[in-house]
Amino acid sequence: MPATNIAFPESTETFDHDDELFEVIGGLRIAKDVPIPNLGCDDRGTLFEIIDGKREEKAMGFLASIIASSLGRSLGIYAENHQIGLVILEAIYRFSDASSRRPDISLISYEQLAAIPNLLSDPAEPEIVPKLAIEVISPTNTYTGIEIKLIKYFTAGVEAVWVVHPTIQRVYVYPSPMACKIFGIDDILDGGNVVPGFALPLRELFTIQSVTPKNDTK
Repeated sequence: MPATNIAFPESTETFDHDDELFEVIGGLRIAKDVPIPNLGCDDRGTLFEIIDGKREEKAMGFLASIIASSLGRSLGIYAENHQIGLVILEAIYRFSDASSRRPDISLISYEQLAAIPNLLSDPAEPEIVPKLAIEVISPTNTYTGIEIKLIKYFTAGVEAVWVVHPTIQRVYVYPSPMACKIFGIDDILDGGNVVPGFALPLRELFTIQSVTPKNDTK
């Protein structure tokens, strides 16, 4: 199926003010040291979210990273092939002045993507709410923290939340903060109303493929 063509809003930024970006030294135009926008990470490269006006670090375990990458890849291929939208890993969204959230995996529609002002200027925190937010549990997560995230996501307008538990090999699907369906290792995860038609056997998701070197027999 051909890719969807999106008419992105034209950037209102101009680059006529070279004196703000460059200085001339020895006849050469040298880029000035300009502040880098807040991209949701500190000077150590640590990712964080803004929760109720406070910065909270976000760290993902290695197993969780593998599972998130695998799920994001499967979901992303399906969503794009069926013109549903884009699946993004570790994108940060501004829900309010005091709240920025960074789901491990998120889905936004093509309409949402096209409506982002000045997308080509690479905004750090677009003010949109993803259709689907997925959290992959790591050792640093707490039960209370995940419950708070669920409430915040749905309050902001997220349509569904998935919570993936790599170590116990389960996925908790929330179509609302008060309803939950649990998928186990022998179940097939479906996309519900947000990703209609999507189906993924969880045994495939939670089976980590490893390469075993063959013995060199002569």
